[in-house]
Parts: sequence; structure tokens; C-alpha cells
Amino acid sequence: MRSLIELLIALAISALFFVCLGFALPSKGMIERHIEIERPAIHVYDMVNSTRRFSAWQPWTYKDPDAGIEFSELQDGEGSKAYWTSTVLGNGSQEIMAGGELEKLVRLKMDLGKRKGISTIKIEPMDVGVKVFMTFETEFNGLLERYKGLYLDSEQSDKLNLGLASLKATLE
Repeated sequence: MRSLIELLIALAISALFFVCLGFALPSKGMIERHIEIERPAIHVYDMVNSTRRFSAWQPWTYKDPDAGIEFSELQDGEGSKAYWTSTVLGNGSQEIMAGGELEKLVRLKMDLGKRKGISTIKIEPMDVGVKVFMTFETEFNGLLERYKGLYLDSEQSDKLNLGLASLKATLE
């Protein structure tokens, strides 16, 4: 009986430790990737600031080319949206939010089904072409989400890299 009580106490202490550790983990996460593209900034900006052109370079269109995609009436710029339904990817959406200076910044509100967040595409001119930075920021709501946040980089980095590589291939 004594060893059973000791086991229960050890389990309770372990559970308390993992709960405390979970709340010490960050409640937000961000990853960033970049690529150089040998095109003028306006060409890159026009591509990423149009929901109608998303399917030409967004990584989710490669994973399920048969996904049903619908667009809002507004095609470009702030407020334009793309929605998709897919048996492979699930349902999701992207909406272009207020950006920064023309030709330099586009922010996207992302709903990837299991993960929601903000993606920022920043365009920096170089001597030849531009450097394009893509970030994804998300919040981790709840204890389990904070633990899942430890794997945000491995979960999303392939998607960012594929999106940037597709953008480069489309424009060059």
C-alpha cells in the first residue's frame, strides 16, 4: 500500500511539473525565411498582393491541386480573400490585411484549419532584384498548444520555403 501511495505522489508531482513547465513556454511563436529574386520589387509586390494569383505560388495548392478555391469580389489589396476546401488540407482562408509602403510589405491573415496566424511578406530592394522575407506568427492558446509550439519551426518552415521557392520560380 505504501508503494502505491508513493507512486501516486510521484505522478502528481510529475503532472504538476509538466503543467508549470507548459505555462512557462511562450504563448506566441514566429518563424522567418527569405529568398532573393531577380525581379523588380513591383513585380513581386503585384504577385503577393493579389489573392487571384495565390494559386500560382502558395504551397497549399501543390499539396492538393484539386482543392476548391473561391475568391472575394475584391481581387487585390486590403480586404481581398481566398477560401479553399480540400479533403487533403482541410478548409482554410487567406485575407490580405493593411500593408505597409507600396511595393514593400503585404500582411496576410491566415486560417490554416488547425493553425491561425499572420503572415508577413516584406520586400527589400537590392542592387539586382529583391530580397523577400516571409514570416509566420501565431499564438498558442492553452497548455497543449504551448507544447505544440515547440515544433512550429518544423511544422511551418517547409511551407514557407516552398512558398518562397515557388514565388521565385513563378517570377523568374
